Amino acid sequence: MKILIVENDSRKAMEVQQFATERQYICKHVFTKNDLLKEVKNHRYDVIIIDIYIPLNYNDTSHEPLGVDAIQYLMETEDNIFRPKTILALTKYYSDEMLVSLNRYGVCCISYDESDSLWKSQLDDSINYVINANVKKADLAIITAVDIEFEALKKVAEWEHMPISDESNEYYWTTINNADGDEINIVMAQANHMGLVSATNLTTRIAKIFDPSCIIMIGIAGGRKGKVSLGDVVIAVEAWDYSSGSIESTSMESAELNFLPNPHYKEIDNDLKKVFSSYSRNRKLLFDIRQMCQMSKFDRDVQLHLGSIASGPAVIKSDLFVEKYIKTQNRKFLAIDMETYGVYYAASLIKPSKQFVSIKSISDVADCEKDDEYQLYGSLLAAYLAFHYIFTDYKKSIT
Repeated sequence: MKILIVENDSRKAMEVQQFATERQYICKHVFTKNDLLKEVKNHRYDVIIIDIYIPLNYNDTSHEPLGVDAIQYLMETEDNIFRPKTILALTKYYSDEMLVSLNRYGVCCISYDESDSLWKSQLDDSINYVINANVKKADLAIITAVDIEFEALKKVAEWEHMPISDESNEYYWTTINNADGDEINIVMAQANHMGLVSATNLTTRIAKIFDPSCIIMIGIAGGRKGKVSLGDVVIAVEAWDYSSGSIESTSMESAELNFLPNPHYKEIDNDLKKVFSSYSRNRKLLFDIRQMCQMSKFDRDVQLHLGSIASGPAVIKSDLFVEKYIKTQNRKFLAIDMETYGVYYAASLIKPSKQFVSIKSISDVADCEKDDEYQLYGSLLAAYLAFHYIFTDYKKSIT
């Protein structure tokens, strides 16, 4: 969602910018009518939030209601401009005559009062209406972190690119019929960077825009030696950020530092645990999924594990780091990635509540001997398993 704020009161503009930033909208602020006209000639905005009393330029001190004139121009001009989907007038002062004029153009007028936050809820309602009016609701959302995971999903289903104005992410849509013939609408997107922050941001955005009842992350992860093997699949029944904690000096005189972990775990729904637990015992299903990948080089049986995934800010290529900083936090963990906890954390805070699950195939063992040949195979395994769940059990397990 791209928003242009047209406001010459710096304090008020900062409040509106903070409002937009907190909701993870992309916003730009300009001061004058002339600034506005330049913007719409060169850039597309979904929403323009404009004050009624804005100056023509930086030398104008007339205090005329040029915001009304600007709105009239935006709605009626035949000039080559990017006309916004919605214009919202946010102002302290307005007359009945102005309201009549604004209503004629379908412009909502919101009364601004710095001592009252009511204007924020009214802006929320108006902007959410714009979002919901232009976007279909999805049943599920699928999130990936890197290109090879994204490409694997494209091989599993036919996707249509969605023309949504969101500079942070691109969204793709598909509809399938499940085993009972019900239509299932699925949206997918790739995070624009690896890591917890980007995964958290994308989860929040995709939930806000499409309101899916379930969010699935698919892809690849580093496995724990001796617990999982290359090509195995791990269902993250719980995830935590292994970098959460404090770093402290051992003493005032010493240069040595200690890391004191403080992990917070997020768990998937019990119904999802039951479904994927049954898959772990279904040898035919796991064989069929391996065959679907059409990569004959990989002929080892796939094992499906349910367990903990540790997420953190870096790619790990050190057995010593795993032993010293991750195993000590959770001796039963199975895999390491950079995103799962971010997805779980964001999804657990969204209202109404969402189900969420991360399906990760093991493409390396989180040490210095990384082998990229398993990445496409592992990504395909995770994608096909996700679609098996959607096809057979999603409708039954959703709460």
